[in-house]
Amino acid sequence: MDRDRLLKLFFELVQIYSPTGKEGGVADYITTYISGLSNVSIMIDDAGESFGGECGNLIVTFSVNNDAHAPLALLSHMDTAQPCHGIIPKIDDDGRIYSQSDTVLGADDKAGVAMMLLLLSEVEKRPQDFGNIEFVFTVGEEKNLLGSKALDISRLRAKYGLVLDSNGPIGSMITSAPYAVNLKLKLKGRPAHAGIEPEKGISALTIAAKGVLKAPLGRLSPITTSNFGRIAGGHATNIVMEEVEIEGEARSLEKAELDRTVGEIKASFRDAADQMGGVAHIQVEESFPGYQISEDTPLVKLMSRVISDHGLAPSCRSSGGGSDASILNSRGIPCLNLGVAFHNPHSKDEYIMLEDISILYDILRDVIQII
Repeated sequence: MDRDRLLKLFFELVQIYSPTGKEGGVADYITTYISGLSNVSIMIDDAGESFGGECGNLIVTFSVNNDAHAPLALLSHMDTAQPCHGIIPKIDDDGRIYSQSDTVLGADDKAGVAMMLLLLSEVEKRPQDFGNIEFVFTVGEEKNLLGSKALDISRLRAKYGLVLDSNGPIGSMITSAPYAVNLKLKLKGRPAHAGIEPEKGISALTIAAKGVLKAPLGRLSPITTSNFGRIAGGHATNIVMEEVEIEGEARSLEKAELDRTVGEIKASFRDAADQMGGVAHIQVEESFPGYQISEDTPLVKLMSRVISDHGLAPSCRSSGGGSDASILNSRGIPCLNLGVAFHNPHSKDEYIMLEDISILYDILRDVIQII
């Protein structure tokens, strides 16, 4: 494998500004890259229109009608977490790649994109060794998987999928991921002049405080979490606060436990509102579905064998995060999220080792010849 070429692709990709909704530059880069390849077709859907983005998902299909191989989809996302403007990648003598600027690196998930592009070139060189492969580059992943949610699965022939988007070590496979919901609470009290007649008011802030103190929050069990991440309300210091809005989430590897947690959260705020004489409006929306894949499935067995062949110990693990694998699994395509070994994602301390992505590339190259 040409490490220099992989490194060049990665460096060029991370320098393209591509927060959620602004993935057009990366899409153009991919389109230009594949323009000279044979046996390749590209389709861009309208997923971006669903959330005001610049472009949709890219589906790049390599088709040689080789029925000896099961159709496979490889997925990475084109958007990166903020801050991602002006990324300056640097590699040190130990092979550690990081950003010299005050930004994330963008290995999440430009490392996956770079590997997929190099695989496309490899497949073109030896088409007889590969089957029907679909390279899917999604948009809006960092914003509740908006791109893959809008992806028309009927456009894919894939029987299996591999997502290159976990911070786990090389050789790890996410076989279990959580169900997640978003919570939007609107707590209503009654306004009054805070200096003259506060007794006539009902403080929505007090309702919120009582609800937060009673609601289950944080790490609730090994498989369940909940969090409130945003609160807003009030107009002036001399008005008893009439309304407070709170946004949060809950996640669990078990749907029943998630439902119980959400029920307890709702009861906490409704009880607080009832005690104060106010009202609690609570909206619950699915963020993404969970999944569980047995270690006995053919896809896991195949990945484990190839990982072992490369001298690594395969591992199946659960994750507290969602990925495009969550969506594909919910729509009937067995899909694993693979460890790409990027460290400290979504932070300015993000880095990745060239050795790690080189090994994963070799693993993927072998997998798409065997499956």
